[in-house]
This record gives sequence, C-alpha cells and structure tokens, in this order.
Amino acid sequence: MAETQKTKEQLLNGLEEARAQKRSEAERERTEESPGESEEKYRLFVENAAEGIVLLDTKSRITDINPRAAEIAGIERQELIGKSVIQLVPLIRFDVKRALSLLKDVIRGKSLSVNEMTITNRAGEQYIIKGILNPLKKAGKIVGVSLIVEDITERKRAEEEKKRFHKEFEETLKGLPAHIFRFKKDTNGNIIAVLSEGRVAEVFGITTDVIKSKDLQELFSKEHYNIVQPHYENAFSGKTVEFEILIRETWFRTTIKPYKKDKKGHVVEIIGYSTDITERVRAEEALRESEQRMELALRGADLGTWDWNVATGEVTFNERWAEMLGYGLDEIEPRVSMWEKLIHPDDMPDVMETLNSHLEGKTDFYETEHRVKHKSGDWVWILDKGRAIERDADGKPLRACGTHLDITGRKRAEEELKRYRDHLEELVQERTRALEQAQAELLRQERLSALGQLTATVAHEIRNPLGAVRAAVFAIGDAIERDELHRIERARQLAERNVVRCDNIITELLDYARGRDRERALNLEPAWVDEWLDALLDEQSIPESIVCVRELTCGVKIPIDREHLRRAVINVVENAVDTLQDDTASLTAQGNQLTVSTRIGKERLEMRFSDTGCGIPADVLDKVFEPLFSTKTYGVGLGLPVVKDIMQQHGGGVEIQSEVGEGTTVTLWLPIVDADLIDQQV
Repeated sequence: MAETQKTKEQLLNGLEEARAQKRSEAERERTEESPGESEEKYRLFVENAAEGIVLLDTKSRITDINPRAAEIAGIERQELIGKSVIQLVPLIRFDVKRALSLLKDVIRGKSLSVNEMTITNRAGEQYIIKGILNPLKKAGKIVGVSLIVEDITERKRAEEEKKRFHKEFEETLKGLPAHIFRFKKDTNGNIIAVLSEGRVAEVFGITTDVIKSKDLQELFSKEHYNIVQPHYENAFSGKTVEFEILIRETWFRTTIKPYKKDKKGHVVEIIGYSTDITERVRAEEALRESEQRMELALRGADLGTWDWNVATGEVTFNERWAEMLGYGLDEIEPRVSMWEKLIHPDDMPDVMETLNSHLEGKTDFYETEHRVKHKSGDWVWILDKGRAIERDADGKPLRACGTHLDITGRKRAEEELKRYRDHLEELVQERTRALEQAQAELLRQERLSALGQLTATVAHEIRNPLGAVRAAVFAIGDAIERDELHRIERARQLAERNVVRCDNIITELLDYARGRDRERALNLEPAWVDEWLDALLDEQSIPESIVCVRELTCGVKIPIDREHLRRAVINVVENAVDTLQDDTASLTAQGNQLTVSTRIGKERLEMRFSDTGCGIPADVLDKVFEPLFSTKTYGVGLGLPVVKDIMQQHGGGVEIQSEVGEGTTVTLWLPIVDADLIDQQV
C-alpha cells in the first residue's frame, strides 16, 4: 500500500514538472523573437525616429546614420557613411574641436550629454541641437560611439522669442501712461494689491514695487479712500465700474472689472487701469473758456458772423460778413439760400458734407475752407467756423452760430509756395537724373578701364609666346628649304613650349575670372604630407643650376585635395625657380638654392618654400596678392591670388616673408584640428 502511494506521488510530481516545462517553453516563445524580426523592428525604429541617430567607429568615422540626422546635415546618407568628423569640415560648419574632444572622452568610456551646439549644414541652414553620446560595446570592448541628436532649433527660437516678448511687455508696462493694477481680498476682507505697473503709480509718491502687497487703505488718503472703496467693492461683487478722481492735482479715469472667481463663483481678484486724463480735463476747461472768449470776441471784433435759425432757414449776418464780399448789409438776403448761392460750385459738396456731419452730431465743430463769390465777380477764400448751440430733445439742431475769416492772402501765399515747391522738385529731379547719368557713365568708364587693363595684359602676355611660335615656324620652313633637319626639332620644341605658355596663361585667367577654383568642392583624402610633397617635387623639372634642398620632417597625415593643393605648390615652386633664373637677381651667399621644408606649428601644418633670390621690396610685397599684378617679365599675375584661394578653401592660408638681398619664404599652412592625433603620429 505504501509502495502504491509512493508511485502515485512520483507520477504527480512528474506531471507537474512537465506542465511547468511546457509553460516555460510557451512563455519563451511569446517573449523571444527571431533575429530577423528583432532587426526589422530596430531598423523601423531608427528609420522613423524623430531624433537623429548616428553611429561612429573608434576612428570617428560614420558607420550608420538615420534619415533625420542626414536631413539635419543636409547631405545624403550614402555620402556621409564612411566620412570622418574632420572630413565633414568643408561640408558642415560646427565646433570641430568640441566635437572631437567629446568623441575622445566617449571612446574612453564616458557617456556625455551635449546641451547645445550650433551647426550650419551644406544648404546653409542653421540648426541648434542637443545630443547624448554613449560608447558602443561588444564583448566588453568599446567599438564605437552612438549619438542621438535632437533638433531644438524651434524650441530655442521660441524661448528667445518668449524672453524677448516678456522683456518688451515689461518695458511697455513700465512706460505706459496708464496705471495697470490687480487687487485681491485676503482672509480678513482687506483689499490687497498684487500687481502694479505704469508711470501713473508715481503719483502716489511710491514705486510700483512698494505698491505691491499694500492694503487699499494704505494707498489712499482717508478722503480718497472713502471715494474709491465703494467702487472696488462693486467690482468684487461682479460689476464693471468706471469713475474719475482728482489726486494730487492729477485727474484719473479708472476702470475696474472682475478678474478671477473661486469655485463658488465669488470674485476673488479684480483688474483695472487708471489713465491720466489731466490734459483732457484741462482741455475741456480751456474749451469752455475759449467759447466764452469767442462770444466776447464776436461782439467786439471785426469778424464776419452769422446766426442761423436752422428750422426756418433765416440767417442774421453782421456788416463785416457782407463787406468781405463787397456788399452792403442791406444788399444781403437774410436767408441760408443766399449763402448757398455764393459758394463756389466745386466746393459745395465738401462744404455741405462737413456741415451736415456736424448738424447730425458727428463732430463738435463745423469748419471748412471754401471759395465765396465777391460782388466784383472774383472768388474770395473764406475760413468758415461754427457750431450748433441749441438742439431739441431728439438732438436735432435748432440754432447754429459761426464766423467768416477772409484767408485769400494766405491761400495765395500757399499757392505761390506750392508753385515754388513744385519748381524745386523739378530742379531736384533734373539734378537727380543728371547725377544718375553721370554715375552710369562713371561705372561704364570703370568697366571699360578694367576691361582695357585685362585686354592689354592678356594681349601683351600672349603676344610674346606667339612671336616665339611664329619664329619657330619660320625656322622650321627655313630648315626644310636648306635641308637642315637638325634645326627642326629644336624649333618644334620652342613652338611647343610657347604654345603651352599661351594655354597656361588662358587657363590661369579663366580659372580666376570664373571663380571656378573658389566654387569647386574639395575632394579630401588622407595623405602623408611629407611623402606627397616629396613625390610632387620629383615630378618638377628644376634646372641643374638650382639646388633643391628637402627638409620634410613633419610626419603628419591629414585630409587634403591632392590635385587642388598640387596646383598651389607648383605655382609657388615655379615662382621661386623663375626668381632664381632671373638674370637681374642679386644672388645671396648661398647661391641658387630652393629649400622646401615641412613643420608642425601651433595647430597647423606648414609647408615652407625658401629661395635665395634677390627678395621682394616692401612696397611690392603689399601687392603680390592683387589680381593682374606681376613682378615677372611674363605672366598675367594671377598665380598667387589662385594659391591664396586654394589655401583658404582648405581652411588655411598663405604667408610671405621677404627681404631685399636675403631671399623670399612662402609658407602654405593647413589647419590641424586634432592635436592628440598629431602627437600620436609624430
């Protein structure tokens, strides 16, 4: 029996183990994916990520990059893959030193964050980015770097715009002629200031900062507090209130309305503004005084006056009104129709429109300048002013009064001034046209002068080799006639050399004039500079009379455009050889010697070309980079300008040191962005 029980327990335990194993396998099947599925999900994630993702190897070369990162760079993905950070320098503008320093730290095992970095891509678009750099490890060994880039350009612009807006808003509030304020009630029911901005606050005798947190009762005198307190309470009850108050000889118009409510709908904060209306009040007072003075003036002054009963059309004119128009008062019909008949037909529409606008209550005054017919038939200019002084309960005018002022003299003066101004404008236009013509002629002459200089230079430089070609052709013909065949080869070589000279002159001129070298993208490839320069010198045909000393010791490998830089070096070498071959050169103690050396300077590689020629005078040295300037007996003078352009395209430059009787040293330098890498190579 015991044995049977033991067998049953063994069966149950085995069944439970089988079930557990089956559950484990099912769970593993659910959680595990095939490598292909996992890789596909990774690729979909990377390809569609909103952030830029870049993978680099330990030599800072891009091994993979997603579409977003390529979009930020403005370069196709395939073009970027395989390029090092240094090779991106001609394509993208960014802080190369900082980037290389960060990569170096990450390759050493650090994980870093880049808060902000500004780059300008190949299309000229500027981005502000932040990024996270992590080392990539395989089997515990760092094999590269991952960079996740987030474009924060719009966010930074929005932040800057927000800062600018807040600053401008604060400055605007401080400069407002109005006082903007907010008040709330504390737990004791006191009305407390929480915001106060604007120059009007100075009227209280304290600054806007001090006003904040003050009780309403502390801000006003007892007299003024008793006036404003009910208005503030009305605002807290949910009403919009307006009132005017005089404080310290300043009149304010204040508007207050509810601003915030609590959950129960009770107003807990109010907002308002006070405007200084002192000038308006004074203007209104001045207007009232002016009206009184006008009434007195109309009685005693020699002005034409009219008093119009709008309902009946009857008008009372004074004698001066009639005299202005050459009439006696008894000759004037006392009706508004008389006035209408005398107004110039061209002025009538504007006069009636202005008058009706005032009678309808749209304006405070009626005022026009119009022509009225004189008894003699002439037209007199009149300044006509008036206003409705009585209206009925509906606002319709009952009576209007006004004055006439003869402004004919002023109008004539204005017309004369206008004619004079028009005349002056005509004179200015004539002078302007003459100036524009002179300027156009000057530009034409300058262009012709430049073209003439270029034509003369090219004609002179090509004429010499063409003369040599012509002489060679003549010599060949003469040799054939005389059957002196040994002279033919020498003449042919002479012709070929001078044809090449012509071709070089034209190529040099076209390269500079079209700016081809300045626009051409560099094809950068890593090169050991010493070996490259040594091979280049081997290709050059340097006369036996010149000793070429090579001191190539920099031992550095950097990216260069071999063909592009080759042209710069050949230009410099040929200039040195030409100088040493010049019969007029005063040789130094070393004789005819050209020394070519390389060295590492401060964050730059230098290629130096030193000759023992006669040197260049200081006044000439300032002009050697000017197009068409040359110290040679032949050549168009574009060699050194082209050299300068080539070096600048590489991010470097060209320097010349020379002393008369000592010789000349030309230094071509290239930037070195990774000092640690150079130390390792050296």
